[in-house]
Amino acid sequence: MLWALLPWEWSLVDDALYVEQSRAARSADGLLGLFQMGWDMREADVGAGVFRPSFYAIEPWFYALPVAGARTLRLALFLLVLLAPAVLVRRLAGGRWALAVGTAVAVGLANRALYDQLFFPSLQELWGLAFIALGLLAPRPWLRTVAWVIAAGWKAPFAWLLLVYALSLAVRRRWLHAAVTAAAGLGSILYSAYLQRSGWYTAGYTFTFDDLPRIVESTVKWGAAPGLALIALAATRGRREGRDEGGAAVRARRDQLHDGYILLGTGLLYLATLTPWSPGSSYYFAPPIWLGATGLLLILVQHTSPRELAWPRWGAAAVAAACAAAVAFIGLRDGLLRNAFVVETRDFALSVSDERPLIAMNGCEASIRFQQLLTLRTDGRWQGRFSHGTAGEPSSCDPSFMTLQPGPPTFFAFAAPPAGESRSCAAYYVEGTDYPGLPHDAAWRVLRHTARGTVYATPCPAERP
Repeated sequence: MLWALLPWEWSLVDDALYVEQSRAARSADGLLGLFQMGWDMREADVGAGVFRPSFYAIEPWFYALPVAGARTLRLALFLLVLLAPAVLVRRLAGGRWALAVGTAVAVGLANRALYDQLFFPSLQELWGLAFIALGLLAPRPWLRTVAWVIAAGWKAPFAWLLLVYALSLAVRRRWLHAAVTAAAGLGSILYSAYLQRSGWYTAGYTFTFDDLPRIVESTVKWGAAPGLALIALAATRGRREGRDEGGAAVRARRDQLHDGYILLGTGLLYLATLTPWSPGSSYYFAPPIWLGATGLLLILVQHTSPRELAWPRWGAAAVAAACAAAVAFIGLRDGLLRNAFVVETRDFALSVSDERPLIAMNGCEASIRFQQLLTLRTDGRWQGRFSHGTAGEPSSCDPSFMTLQPGPPTFFAFAAPPAGESRSCAAYYVEGTDYPGLPHDAAWRVLRHTARGTVYATPCPAERP
């Protein structure tokens, strides 16, 4: 409840565009307009070379929610992804399960990449992981397949999960289920590859060995804390003693053992899929780290049992708790400060006495999203303008890339004034710490400091020829 009461605003990644589209769709055709919005999003993605049908089906409805409701829903998805491994470990651990279950939660909390998924509502990886978690908890194998097909519809690399699961089903001689699951996974991968080859956005991404060092570096960077928590748990466990269990219990444990290898294999394949993109942002690595860490956790608990000595358990608990606490603090702090930056900059723009304020900033997409957010917030009454670049200096910021216009982007000076406007430089400059480059002029006067940013007044002439 407290989470929903925070002063939320949409993020500066994609959100304002989708909210704008959702509002326009509902204004034109009511709730039926949201179906048309989903179809329009599909058409745009086909041209770009992206395949994500679950996104088209759900996101128009998601962006019809008020911002606090949408943020709360993202928190629910985050908690599902966080706690599902703990439930699975509790089923496997038997007696003395507290440390293993606590480590499962700590491994999730130590995944720094997950927090960006929480605070950027447009990212699809969290939705996919949530449906994977639902599949793991599903009481029937066919329900698992349905949940994982939906997950693959959020991000194409999740389709690897269906292929690995189909292999596991085949090993257990569940032939029909394996064939259907494999067909769904293979179909998703092949169609996604077909779109990628012809899409104006995706066709430029190809595999090169030069990308491997960056992938390895990023994986180590974002996976170090969950890995340390897993190592700490492993230090407290030894070889599993035999158990006197019935046939049903043995089969259940064998199925759960398959889950560990399924997730680990999928995590490695997902990571390999990222190579052509050579990503550096943390949120790309949330799925492979979660899949790999959860898979290793299940395998570890399945094959081992707790040692008798007490001190290793206390030490492992301390290490896991320290990793979780440190990463959770950083992730939550950064996310809340980013939201505060949006809220405070938005409120500053609304408080300016100028009838048509000109505000420059050092973030390309951020300048576009602020323009959209202010328009949405005031129902079009705000007459100011955000632009990218230092005061009076145009940039190559590309709004077409940020507004889902069809075709490849065309760069132009977004900071140039609209037709008929006499001033060509901005009266204010917002410098966000998340957007490097375009430093302020030392002579500019500081108006206010905001979370992760500073607002300056610039010596803008009243008119320019």
